[in-house]
Amino acid sequence: MSSPVCQNIEIKARLADLESARDICARLETPCAEVELQVDTYFDATAGRLKLREIQRQKSGTQAAELIGYQRPDQGAAKTSSYHRVELAPGDPMQALLSLVLPVRQVVVKRREIYLWKNVRVHLDEVEGLGLFLEFEAVVGPDCDVGLCRERVDYLIEQFGLAPEDLIAHSYVDM
Repeated sequence: MSSPVCQNIEIKARLADLESARDICARLETPCAEVELQVDTYFDATAGRLKLREIQRQKSGTQAAELIGYQRPDQGAAKTSSYHRVELAPGDPMQALLSLVLPVRQVVVKRREIYLWKNVRVHLDEVEGLGLFLEFEAVVGPDCDVGLCRERVDYLIEQFGLAPEDLIAHSYVDM
C-alpha cells in the first residue's frame, strides 16, 4: 500500500541519558506507544535517500516493512522533510530486488522507543555503533500546518533542554 508524499518538521540530537528522556516524556503525559527493533537498509540514490525499513514491534509482537524515500536538508535546526512510504509485507522480496539494481550504501540497526505527543513522534533511539539519540518528527497535516509543527518542535526542544549545538544535521547513515 502506498501513501501520498507527506511532510514533517524534525530534529535529531544526541541523548546523554535515556532515563531522563523517559522522565520528561512521563512529565508531558506522553506514554510509550511502541518499542521497535528497526533494520534500515539504505540504497544509493541519485536524489534524496532511499531505505528499506524492517520492523519488529516488541509490545504488539508484530512485524512490518516499508520502503521510504525522503528528501531533507542536512541542517541541525528544525527542518522540513518530504517523504513517501510504501508498506510491504514482512519478508517481501523487495530488498533482494533493490539490491540487484541499487548498491547498498549502509545498514543501520536501532532500538526505537516511540512516544506520541500531539502530532509529534518522539523517538528515543539506541543505534548500534553510534549511541543514544532523540528525534522529534511533527507530522504536517490538515490539523497542524508547518508553523504549528515548528512551534511544537520548539516547545519540545525547550522541554528536553536542548541547545542549538546539541542538534545533529545528518541522518544516521551519514554518521
